[in-house]
Amino acid sequence: MPKILIQEGGQQSVFELFDDETTVGRGAANAIQVADGHASKHHAVLRRLGGRIKLVDLESKNGTRVNGEFKNQRWLAHGDVVAIGAMTMTFDGSDLAAAPVPVAAAYAAPAVVSGPALSVPAAPAAPPAPRVAPRRARDDRDDRDDREERPRGVPRRSNNNAAIGMMVGVGVIGIIVILILLVGGGTPRNAAALQQARRLYQADSDPERALAYLKANSDPNDVDGYVQVAEQIRTWTSMVENKGNDALVEEAKAVMKKLMRDRIEQHANGLTDEALGRRALEFAEKYKSTPTGMELLNSPYSDYPKLRLLMEKAKAASK
Repeated sequence: MPKILIQEGGQQSVFELFDDETTVGRGAANAIQVADGHASKHHAVLRRLGGRIKLVDLESKNGTRVNGEFKNQRWLAHGDVVAIGAMTMTFDGSDLAAAPVPVAAAYAAPAVVSGPALSVPAAPAAPPAPRVAPRRARDDRDDRDDREERPRGVPRRSNNNAAIGMMVGVGVIGIIVILILLVGGGTPRNAAALQQARRLYQADSDPERALAYLKANSDPNDVDGYVQVAEQIRTWTSMVENKGNDALVEEAKAVMKKLMRDRIEQHANGLTDEALGRRALEFAEKYKSTPTGMELLNSPYSDYPKLRLLMEKAKAASK
């Protein structure tokens, strides 16, 4: 009787091939159950045809190896080693080499023997009870829907399609972002540097510190984005250069203080917007080299928004 010598997980067992078909796989319904994640639910079948055993792979996902080579179908010879995942099955076909005894001959009627006594032939021996191999432990994975891909060629060890698709998607997004930046006015580095430098100036009214930060963190290569940066650098540079003229600086502060008080009391003192705007314009022309004058003229974060608005109106009216 041909048999299979099974080795799996350090354990050995023998399975005799009584049936015409012996199924092999991970599912509990198989005659030989394989407790290995690489085995499909219905992996292969051993078929008894004309006294020979044929191995047929049932389009499994990871394939079946015979003597180290992947095979879809193969007539098994004595000593062939079938591998499914980490489980191996060695085919023992030594019994197939002997010629089978015809069944009819075993049960033929005895010959008549002449003589004083007739011998009664012994009854033929009953065939041995079939040996049933123990089933392997049921695996929880048997309940899963094992959707296998067909047709199968060379077994695949991994699938990188998802990773490749993700990489391509990231690359496309990156290209789109770069194009948007190029079309929309370039890198935001200059805008961020200008915003932070103005915050530093507002914090301590020190143009030197803000100027140093802006020069170190701006990008002159971005021509369009550098326009406002260059203008602010010129303003703060002039403020730093004239910082030493203490007398003019203090005078500008005093004049601005009075101008601010007049703006607050504008209606009480009967001052019109035009008159106040002309005074602000005169102040800017006279003290434009001082920090106070430059702030009124150039800084969008000026503490004198109302005066600046009136000054701009006066400048436009004088043209």
